[in-house]
Amino acid sequence: MSHKVFQDPPIDVQFADKNGIINYPWERWLFDITAVQTDIRIVEIPINPASVAANTTVEQTITITQVIDHDGNTITIGANVVVVDVGDIILQVIKPTNTAGIAIGQARVDTKNKIELQLINTTAGALDPASENYKFVVLKG
Repeated sequence: MSHKVFQDPPIDVQFADKNGIINYPWERWLFDITAVQTDIRIVEIPINPASVAANTTVEQTITITQVIDHDGNTITIGANVVVVDVGDIILQVIKPTNTAGIAIGQARVDTKNKIELQLINTTAGALDPASENYKFVVLKG
């Protein structure tokens, strides 16, 4: 499946000048995200994160083999089904419950149907978050 390659935000450029005028690279990026790039999806995926060591941040690879449909059913996907792909941007990760001491960092698409999910443990002991259905807000690239 071919997607438009989505440009990263121009983080090396100041967002606005001293008068509050948005700089052109940001203006172009914002136009692209609002007018051109309109394919935003919410994907629900069952995930069983591994234990996270004390006071650390880890990136765990999530291979998508199942998704949750609108009725709450778990659907196994075939090898030719693309849920996420290179060029997609994960805008947000929604963990359905609170696990004290665990925070979600960023997430990124590594390869087709593989997400790298950053988990943060802020406690003095290892934590093993429960298996849950996480939601990912994905901007298709």
